[in-house]
Amino acid sequence: DLSGVNLSRANLSQAQLQHAQLTTADLSVSNLFGANLVEANLAMSNLYEANLERANLSAANLAGADLSEARLGGTFFGGVDLSEVKGLDVIKHQASSYLDVHAMVRSKGKIPRSFLQGVGLSDAVIEQLSVLLGNL
Repeated sequence: DLSGVNLSRANLSQAQLQHAQLTTADLSVSNLFGANLVEANLAMSNLYEANLERANLSAANLAGADLSEARLGGTFFGGVDLSEVKGLDVIKHQASSYLDVHAMVRSKGKIPRSFLQGVGLSDAVIEQLSVLLGNL
């Protein structure tokens, strides 16, 4: 259980953190490049300026997590509810990322347009998704 642990500026590149309990952990400015965070509990964690490029966040709990100015690119968000994530509008997109339909449905249309554009969705696709899923 790593809940509440200060891992700020830690090098966790390629770390195997699937199912990890990281609730309220400070991961600000940490390097999580290629980290496996599948089904990790990152609720209320601080990921400010964290490097999440090529990280796999599929089925992770990100409720209340702060991703302000985090770096994304090739990042996997399979089945993740992004509706309560802070800072999605100020993420630094280095390249497109992967956001599946399950994540969009679970997020109930509460994903900023700028985030959707940053992960690589075109305006036309975003408009069609808005019709299907609600305002995006």
